[in-house]
Amino acid sequence: MLKLPAIKENQVSNKDSFDISANEDIPLEEALRVGDSIGVWGTFSSDGRFSFNIMRPKADYLLHIDVRPDSGTVVIDSSVDGNWGTINKHLPEAFQDVVFSKDGDFHIKIDFKEQGMLIYINGKDIGVTAPYEFDLCSATYIICNSKEGLSSSPWQRIKLPKPRQILQSFGTYEFNQLSIGDIINLTAHYRTSQTVCANITCNPQTLLLHISIRPSEGQVVLNTIVKGGWGAEIRAPIPADLKTDCQLFDIFVMVCEKEFKLEFSRDEDNDNVLLEMRMPHRAPLQPAGLCQL
Repeated sequence: MLKLPAIKENQVSNKDSFDISANEDIPLEEALRVGDSIGVWGTFSSDGRFSFNIMRPKADYLLHIDVRPDSGTVVIDSSVDGNWGTINKHLPEAFQDVVFSKDGDFHIKIDFKEQGMLIYINGKDIGVTAPYEFDLCSATYIICNSKEGLSSSPWQRIKLPKPRQILQSFGTYEFNQLSIGDIINLTAHYRTSQTVCANITCNPQTLLLHISIRPSEGQVVLNTIVKGGWGAEIRAPIPADLKTDCQLFDIFVMVCEKEFKLEFSRDEDNDNVLLEMRMPHRAPLQPAGLCQL
C-alpha cells in the first residue's frame, strides 16, 4: 500500500459491496489480517451444492464453506496440499434451524480473530472457530462455486475489507512535486524470500531515493542515482521485530530541508519506530513526481 502527497485520481472504489458471479476468482487486493471481515450474499438453491472459498495459489483452502442441499448440511473445512479434513465440521442444524430457507436470501459473514475465523449465517453464530491452516496474509483470492448448469447462480454480491489507506499495487504512480514537509507512507508485508524496493524518481537518470529491504542480506539499503550513476549506499540491519514472514510494516518517508528522513514502524500511526534512517538530498527535489514500487 502506498499513500502519496496530493495523489491524482487513482484510488480504489470505496463502495461497500459489489456483484459477483459463480466460479470466478475474486482477487484480494489487500492481504487479510486479524480484525477484518468478509460478507457474501446470495439466494438459496436446492438444485445443487454451492460453496464459499478463501484460497491461496496451488489451490490451498484457508476456509471452505460447502452448502449441501442433497444431504441437508453445511460443511466447514480447509485443505493444504490436497489434504482435507483438518476442520471437517458437518452442521445439519444449519438447515434444520432454517438458516437457509428455500428460495430465501442468505448472508454469510466471516470475522477474522486472533483465535481463528468466526462464521455467521444470517446473523447466527454457527458455533465453529475455524483455525488458520496457513498464514492469513498469504490468502490471495476468493471463489464462490456452484454446480454447473444451474438456471441461476446462488451468489449475488460480496463485501471485502475496506482499504486501510489509498491503495496502490506494484507499478509507477504520479503525484505532484515534492515539497519540504511532505510525507510518503508505504505499507507492505515483510517477505523472508523477497526483496522489497521503492523509488522516488523524476526521470530514468535520477533516483532521488531508492529503498531496498533485503532479507537475504538482513539489511535495509538506501541509495540514489544522479546523472545515471549510483551513489554511496547507506545501510542498516533489518530490525528483529520485522523479521517475521508476512509481518505488516510501515515506512514513513519525510521530506526535510537537507535530507529524507525514514522511519520504519509496525503500525500505521507510527507510535513504535523500529528503525530510523536518513538520506541526504543529492539532486533537486522539484522535478520529483513519480513513485515506483
